[in-house]
Amino acid sequence: TFSLENEVLTLTTTNGKGKIAKGNDGINFVNKKLDAVTDDFILTATANVTTWAKENQIAFGLMMRNGVGTTSSDVKPMRHVYVGGDVQASVEYLGTTVRTTDEAVNPANIDGSEGTIDDAWIAPGKTYDLVLQRAGDKVYASIDGTTVEITDWAADDYSSMYVGMFVARKTSVKFSNVKLETKAASDAVTLVSQTEPGKTTYYVGNTVDDLDLS
Repeated sequence: TFSLENEVLTLTTTNGKGKIAKGNDGINFVNKKLDAVTDDFILTATANVTTWAKENQIAFGLMMRNGVGTTSSDVKPMRHVYVGGDVQASVEYLGTTVRTTDEAVNPANIDGSEGTIDDAWIAPGKTYDLVLQRAGDKVYASIDGTTVEITDWAADDYSSMYVGMFVARKTSVKFSNVKLETKAASDAVTLVSQTEPGKTTYYVGNTVDDLDLS
């Protein structure tokens, strides 16, 4: 389910069937469709975790993907990249996850450390500043000011991309301060401020009201 109140978007899943997995996804995803050829973007949000069941294939965050549909066969290869929280193979990650085909999911912690299942890593009540940016053929992700370039993302063989917030499997997250800035891929892109996001400083762009909630 989702709700929107005072520009805070709450995404919730309560069943144990939705998932992020190597072959298919079952996610609650509020997104905006962009042109993969002409659009660059910066998406920022503050994610406040209110429910987090530590089990495999649970996840939340900001996502970019090359298709949406009822099954993974609607778009092949179903590629995606997201920044946020994730549990894969009983290991918890706070960082980025990339799927370059419908057969591989590659999670990594934003700080380069090994995964953990420590309750202090991701837990109800924790808040994270998230940034996801595409600049031409480069993709950048950030959590609380730590930024990485995602180098194994291939984005040259599809016409559309879907950008937004998601949760998967027994979790609830409140997304606030949501801003989406888009610009033509031919425009100059400045990355300096993106590497140092602050909890009270965000990009000037669209609000959650501009996102497609259908």
